[in-house]
Amino acid sequence: MEMQRGPLTQHFLNTLEYVFILYFIHADKLRPVLKPLYLWNSIWIAMFGFGLVVFVRILTDWQLLRGRPGLWRHFYGDVDDSFLEQYRRMLTYEHGETSVTTGFSSGTMLLMMTAIVVSFVWFMFLA
Repeated sequence: MEMQRGPLTQHFLNTLEYVFILYFIHADKLRPVLKPLYLWNSIWIAMFGFGLVVFVRILTDWQLLRGRPGLWRHFYGDVDDSFLEQYRRMLTYEHGETSVTTGFSSGTMLLMMTAIVVSFVWFMFLA
């Protein structure tokens, strides 16, 4: 069985990559070394920026899936409704052999956005 490709798969892989990077940086060991050199701010700002990009991409697709394409159009430009409908179908894998419900896709995106926020808070304050 081959893994289906689509925006939801890409969001999942980006979220996984972000969480693994934050986990394997070992903030508890890195912070004491970089703080005296004033480099810790650069690390957390870069991690915040990377997380924000992943978060906003998921958020815009989530809004599109929920029937509110305004944010998606604001970030990606004005496109015709047929393109948005086709992209919405890709979010639920209707272009492939099997599809998932809109609720499943929406819940998955909410879970991924929560994982991004929780992992950044853990990285900054708890690790």
